[in-house]
Amino acid sequence: LLENPTVESFKLTATPLGGVAVFGTATIADDDFTLVFDNSLPITVAEGDGAKTVNVRLNCLDGDSANKTLAVTTPVHWELVDMSGSPILLSSHFAALNGDFSIPAGNDHYVLPIRVIGDQLLGSDEQFQIKVTYNGGLYALTGFTLTNDDEEFAISTATANVDEGTDP
Repeated sequence: LLENPTVESFKLTATPLGGVAVFGTATIADDDFTLVFDNSLPITVAEGDGAKTVNVRLNCLDGDSANKTLAVTTPVHWELVDMSGSPILLSSHFAALNGDFSIPAGNDHYVLPIRVIGDQLLGSDEQFQIKVTYNGGLYALTGFTLTNDDEEFAISTATANVDEGTDP
């Protein structure tokens, strides 16, 4: 019965009471898959002073952890989650905090562009998560660290000694 691992077909016979049998073929497309972030994650990115795009790869896998080519276009929702509990940090470092995209049928991965906005403000490294939700509630998470690469500065005082004397 199973010649193609993504499609299962079988013969079907339906006979209504007192009627004539109807024959046909039923086909079930195997569209089960799992979205996982690329195994080179978690992501660590230097904040920088300007805007930059970080491309995050999502792989579609079947039950055997092999790449899975999608049989149908799959809608996906993504969002950034601030691990420090401050939504203000999110909006000051990313051009978008969430969105929707579709992985077209025939693909086995998707590259999600995350736009980072750099600044020249001092601060500590910040931890975020990228969460994708698909197929009615299934989700995947990965860590995202934005390292603060701004130069630290220091203010110091100096003492000057001048002999008191007469002005020329």
